[in-house]
Amino acid sequence: MVRFYYLIVSVIFLFANLGCVEEAVPDRTILFGIDGLHVEGPQRIGLPNLLKLKERGCYYKAVYVPLAAHPKDPNSYPHTCSVGNPVMMTGTVFIRPGDKMIQHSFGDKKTAFVLNSKSYLSISKGFDIYYVVEQDPPSDDVPVVEKAKEIIEKENPAFMRVHLQGSGRGGYDGSTDKNKDKSWYRNIWHPDSLYVRRMKKADRLLGEFVQWLESTGRLEKTVMIITSDNGQADIGGHPPYAAGSSTVAMLIFGPGIQKGRTFDYAEIIDIVPTIAHIHKISPPENCKGRVLLESIVGSGKDAIPPDRYMERLNNALLEQHKLSRTVQELAVTIETIAEWHKRFDDMKSLVEYCEKISADMKAVEAPVK
Repeated sequence: MVRFYYLIVSVIFLFANLGCVEEAVPDRTILFGIDGLHVEGPQRIGLPNLLKLKERGCYYKAVYVPLAAHPKDPNSYPHTCSVGNPVMMTGTVFIRPGDKMIQHSFGDKKTAFVLNSKSYLSISKGFDIYYVVEQDPPSDDVPVVEKAKEIIEKENPAFMRVHLQGSGRGGYDGSTDKNKDKSWYRNIWHPDSLYVRRMKKADRLLGEFVQWLESTGRLEKTVMIITSDNGQADIGGHPPYAAGSSTVAMLIFGPGIQKGRTFDYAEIIDIVPTIAHIHKISPPENCKGRVLLESIVGSGKDAIPPDRYMERLNNALLEQHKLSRTVQELAVTIETIAEWHKRFDDMKSLVEYCEKISADMKAVEAPVK
């Protein structure tokens, strides 16, 4: 009998080490957004809580997001926020009116969205709880975090998006002429800039929030994804064609996530399928991203696919914008982004099309003699 017991224990141990024992679904995943999180921000500013949390999970040095556009046609782009947000919540750049988002995939499990800006109303559909801390302009993130704690205690949502708008707003305000007499005008990296001050505040709130989850016994059953919907230009804000606007940093940690790993590349469309994989639910039907298997314990994956479609797409669009100064007709514009779904159904064909347009524009600008 004793031998049989040890045999069973040995088999369980073996399967666990082979990654064959299924990981338990976490109680919750929290998508924690720090608005305007520049890809260099954590190291360059020095965000101690975010940097310390890297030890607990997987850090992505560059996550590529769509150009921070606001298409103007409400029929083709029925959203009140920049393109990065519906892409983040659907897992695709092929934005179609009526698309389901990740919150719809949780069925009868509760979901919540807490923030301090009204701009995100259109992506709130499907959340059981949607709470906007009324601020004009949205600059104080403290009540957002406090409200998030309250909702977790009372409602225990399986998925929650918490978005701190103060840092991104700080960058934007620092670029406006009302602050042109300040030493940090149009320079987010100045140590006294609104952007730096509010980033440090957001980092402090992140640390306090994680500590609260830990002190209440919730952290060990919580997956957290810390990132942003848009980056930040060096002058502040996120103009669509500015360097820094379309890359962000990201950290994911929690049960079932590898610890102390750093990766160079991910795409914003990968967040949704990864959340779905973690919770063993189906992603939205139109989702095109990949599961970040290299971050999952026991997945057996360690290599990132080499296609890097989002990076190539952004580079092609940025190149076209630069060339449009000499080549008058711009074939791909901000307005057409919202209509990609009418012409394409996969990233490969879209990227190759945009790269061909860039090559054609280069040929027009500098014809072969």
